[in-house]
Amino acid sequence: PLPSGESVCAHACTPGTLSCFAGEACLGFSGGCGACVDDAASPPPRGFGEPCAVDADCLSGLCFTDGDPTRCGADCSYRYCAEPCGGAGECPEGAHCRDGVCVRGPRSDLGETCVSDADCVAGICEPDAGGLYRCVDWCTPEGACSPGYTCTGGTCWPDALRPGDPCGAWEDHCEGGRCVEYGGRLICVSDCADSGDCESGLVCVAGGDGAGVCVPPSAAVIGGGDDGCGCAVPGRGGARASLGLCLAGLLLAFRLTRRRRSR
Repeated sequence: PLPSGESVCAHACTPGTLSCFAGEACLGFSGGCGACVDDAASPPPRGFGEPCAVDADCLSGLCFTDGDPTRCGADCSYRYCAEPCGGAGECPEGAHCRDGVCVRGPRSDLGETCVSDADCVAGICEPDAGGLYRCVDWCTPEGACSPGYTCTGGTCWPDALRPGDPCGAWEDHCEGGRCVEYGGRLICVSDCADSGDCESGLVCVAGGDGAGVCVPPSAAVIGGGDDGCGCAVPGRGGARASLGLCLAGLLLAFRLTRRRRSR
C-alpha cells in the first residue's frame, strides 16, 4: 500500500539506485525493499535519479536539470536528484560524471545521443539534422570514418537511423534498436530496464507492453505502459523483479522471527 492507503501493482526496487523508470521514485519499505511508484505517490526526500522540483526534494540536496533547454527547448529537459562528482569512477552504477555532477546513463559512444561533450567517449557532442545531439568524431571530406559512418560537414555521422530518431515505417532499420509506435508517432527506440540504461539525452520509460524503452524526453509518456502487474523487466542488480517476491520474503522473515520468539 502507498502512504495514501491505496494499493497498486508495482515493480520492486532498491532505494538509492537507478532501479525505476523516468518519472518514478523508489518507495522504500523496511528490510531494504522498495516499490517503483509514480513520483507523486512517494514523498520527498528522494534518492539519486528520482524526480525533483527543488534541491530540498533530494537526499543529496541537489536537484539537477538534465538536457539543455537553451538548445532544444523546455520539452527536452528534465529534473532529477543528482550527486556531485570529481571525475570518472565516482558515480553510482548506471551513471557518469558530467562537469562535476553525476548524471543518469553511461558515457556515450560514437553515434549515441548526448547533452554535452562530457557525455561522449570521443568528447564531441554535436546536433544532427533532427535536432538531437549525438557523439561524433572529426573528419575531413577525404578522411575516413568508421564503417557505418559518413563524413558530413567535417564530422562523422551514422548512416542508419539510431535510437531517438523518427522512423517513417515499421520496417525501417534502426541501428541498435527498433522502430515502434510510441507517444503517437513512430520512433527508433532501444531497450532499457531502468533509468541507468539509456544514453544521455534519452529517458527510460514503460512501453506499451510494460517493457522499458529509451526515448527522447520530448516523446516520453511518463507513466505509460501497463499497470505494473504485467511484465516485470529485470533491472540493475535484479531490482525490477516482482515486488511480490520481495514482500513474500519479508513476510517469511517476520513469521520465522515470531516462531523463534514463541519457543
